[in-house]
Amino acid sequence: MMNTTETAPVLNPALEDEYSKALDEIKQFGEAQTHTVHDLGSATWAMRKLGELNKEDAEARKVVQANIDQLNEWLQHSLEARQSRRNYLEHEVLAYVANNRKHDPKYKLDTPYGKVSFTVKRKATPAISDETQVLNFIKSNWNESEQTQVIKRTEKVLVSELKKQVTVAGDKVIDEDGQPIPGMHVDPAGTETPHIKPIQMTEALS
Repeated sequence: MMNTTETAPVLNPALEDEYSKALDEIKQFGEAQTHTVHDLGSATWAMRKLGELNKEDAEARKVVQANIDQLNEWLQHSLEARQSRRNYLEHEVLAYVANNRKHDPKYKLDTPYGKVSFTVKRKATPAISDETQVLNFIKSNWNESEQTQVIKRTEKVLVSELKKQVTVAGDKVIDEDGQPIPGMHVDPAGTETPHIKPIQMTEALS
C-alpha cells in the first residue's frame, strides 16, 4: 500500500550539480550517459527505489530517536536520583561544618576524600539568580551595542530578508552602496533546478 503527499520542492545543490553534469555530457557527446535508467520502465523502477530508500532513512531515524529518548529519560532519572542524595549529603556536611564554626570561626573540614573550605569576597560582586529576567531586562532597556557586548547570539543569514536588501547587477549581487557581496552569485533567469520527488511509501514494495 502506498501513500502520497505533496510537499514544496526542497532545493538540493547536489541535484543541480548532477543535472549540470548531464547537460555538459549532452553538449560534449550528444547524450548523457546512464547505466540503469534507459526507458520509462527503468525510470519508474528507479523512482520506486528512491521512495524505498527515503522510507528506510525515516525508519532508521525513528529507531535512533526512540533509543535516544529512552536513554535520555533513563539518564535524567539517574541524575535526579543522585542529585537528591547529593543535596542531602551536602546539607549534612555543611550543617556539621556550621556547627563547628560556631565554636571556631576558622574551622575547615579536611578528610581523606575531600574538604570544605571558605573564601571571603573582598568586595560586593554581581551575580545572576534568574537569567531569563536578566535577558528580558537587557533587551528592553539597553541599546543594541550594549546588548551585543553581554548577550551571545548564534549568527545566521536570514536569506529571505537579505534578498530584499540586495540587487542583481549583471553577474554580481550588490548591496545598496553598490558593493559586490562575497559568497553570493546570480542564478540567471530561466535556470532550471531539478527536484526529485519519489512518493512517500508507507510499506516497502517487493
